[in-house]
Amino acid sequence: MIDFDNLHTLWYAEPEGTEGAQRIYSDHAIEICLTIGALCNLPLRQTQGCVKGIFSMMGLPHDVPDYTTLSKRGDYHSVKIKTQKKDAVVLQVDSTGLKLFGEGEWKVRKHGYTKRRSWKKLHVGIDTDGEIRSVVVTENDVHDSAVTEDLFVPEMTGFGGDGAYDTKEIYEMLLYKGLTDIRIPPRRNAKPWEGEHLRNDYIKAIEETSRKQWKESIGYHDRSHVEVTMFCYKTAFTDRLKARKDGTQETEIKVRCTLLNKMKEVAWAQYEVT
Repeated sequence: MIDFDNLHTLWYAEPEGTEGAQRIYSDHAIEICLTIGALCNLPLRQTQGCVKGIFSMMGLPHDVPDYTTLSKRGDYHSVKIKTQKKDAVVLQVDSTGLKLFGEGEWKVRKHGYTKRRSWKKLHVGIDTDGEIRSVVVTENDVHDSAVTEDLFVPEMTGFGGDGAYDTKEIYEMLLYKGLTDIRIPPRRNAKPWEGEHLRNDYIKAIEETSRKQWKESIGYHDRSHVEVTMFCYKTAFTDRLKARKDGTQETEIKVRCTLLNKMKEVAWAQYEVT
């Protein structure tokens, strides 16, 4: 929520200088503007006008950052995903692709892809209630397992992922943290690892029953909540990024994820796995 009574101290990073000096906007002011732009699906120039209109209707005398300032500050502004305080989180992880600004579909079909045509990969970690707890943005050629540790959160008590996370390195990281609630399905052709290992117990349980029954027994299908969260992201904000620089793209994604968490807090559809 915005504290309009103390907006002046929040809006400017430093006291006003001499007359005519350019004002320095706080990170809080930049994030508010970018959040309003993401909520209304506006480019930066229209975001500037929208915030200016809101301030005018409310009778607020404060200046509004222009679109150039929003672009430059967004390139290095670090957005922290706002989450609810929890003592325990069963982290469910997955990734999805987001299109970058570039060629149109006709150009691609006619002449093929070029280096300008690319994707960003959004790696997310959510709790089983759908709340986004961590976000990592990479290039599209980065494997899911390569950034898994960056998604970890201090309050994590369990971990779930698909077969892409079935590696020794990830199991070692999770077991080192003392986790025993690990919900990663062994691959179809998986072979037991040497020695006693939790993954070997999973393979044996699957052989004795079935993969479906094993997944139900460990609660693996809670991971489908991350698919729902990604669907909500793309429904609310589309699967395209407006920003063209790496820094502003990451800021754009994290602002959107923070908005999704706020939407969930205010009113979120109930869903269940059947």
